[in-house]
Amino acid sequence: MHIHSAVTHLLQHPPAQGKYALERLLQEINSEYFPSVVENAKITFSSGPLRRPRDSLVRNLILVLVKTLVNESPEWGRRRRINAALQATQQLHPNLFSSTLADKLSPIFRALPDTTLRVAIELLKEIPDSWQYLEQDIRQKIEAYTLNLPTELFWLVEFLLKYQPLRKQAQHRVRTATKSEISDPLFAATPIAILDRMVVLYVDSTSFSDANEWAKEMHPYVNQFNANHIQQILKAAASNSQILGSTQLPQLIYNLRLSKKMPESEFVQLLEENNLEAHI
Repeated sequence: MHIHSAVTHLLQHPPAQGKYALERLLQEINSEYFPSVVENAKITFSSGPLRRPRDSLVRNLILVLVKTLVNESPEWGRRRRINAALQATQQLHPNLFSSTLADKLSPIFRALPDTTLRVAIELLKEIPDSWQYLEQDIRQKIEAYTLNLPTELFWLVEFLLKYQPLRKQAQHRVRTATKSEISDPLFAATPIAILDRMVVLYVDSTSFSDANEWAKEMHPYVNQFNANHIQQILKAAASNSQILGSTQLPQLIYNLRLSKKMPESEFVQLLEENNLEAHI
């Protein structure tokens, strides 16, 4: 009876803790068949070592996954699986997840060279509410990095403008963006701050060539401009001779009119108020 009980309750089950359990979990997460959806990852974990884990196992798993994201920059598919595993762990063991990041995330970020701070931004994007775990010196460093975001990483502003802790710094960075920085990135949805900057750059045109070239850049975005943008553009056409005399202005006005971001009567009134009757 004792032997039967030992086999039934203990020996027939694989080891569920320690180094073996961690290796088993990592092997599972690194598999191409591990889910990249959080809810499915939770189902996978519900029957493995994370079902009734020791605190040390959860902490070690979190640290290994976070360090993998930060130090190895895994390819997209593996990164999605790791993110799903982290978020599933967060939902299954929220207290341990919070205490682990509170203890370890700042030292991990502190060890990053300035040239790789991009990974810190990416991790903030991938781990919800992770900003709260950072110490003040790390927050200041990331804020400064956002204010001076490198040109080759300017596309990150799409996330940063939506990320409350860094929104103010991202808005400032956009207000200093150059034409090439705005032209190059492919945004999933062009942020309003980028559209604002486009209009400002057009309004500040200093030559016919400048106005023509930037108007061409703006044509694909006219359906995203709002009524306020249209007002600024038409007012600038009246006051900036380089815009008024540019060959692209008629086409730009025509495209803005077709966008129907304001009633036809208001658009015509704006043209009249800005001495642009020739374009009615």
